[in-house]
Amino acid sequence: MSEAEGEFGGLHELGEARLAEGRRLLAGLVSERDALAAAVETEMDEAERNDEGPLVEGPALRALEDWGEEDWAAGLPAEQARCLLFALAEWLSAGGEE
Repeated sequence: MSEAEGEFGGLHELGEARLAEGRRLLAGLVSERDALAAAVETEMDEAERNDEGPLVEGPALRALEDWGEEDWAAGLPAEQARCLLFALAEWLSAGGEE
């Protein structure tokens, strides 16, 4: 039995806490990216309405292009990175579906 498993195969309190924190971090990561993607969509719709064409590169598109998960995760302390890995493992084991 691994350190994270309890007597009946469940998670110990530490594992549960890490998973909960990881889920929170993952939700923040997804939310941040989704907000940027929505801003890009709004920019593109606005550009089309103004007959500027759909490929106008606005500030939201540049921000989305500059934004990266690896940059976001690189700033995490080791314990938070561990928590995020717990949540990512759970997500992947569920088939990568939300």
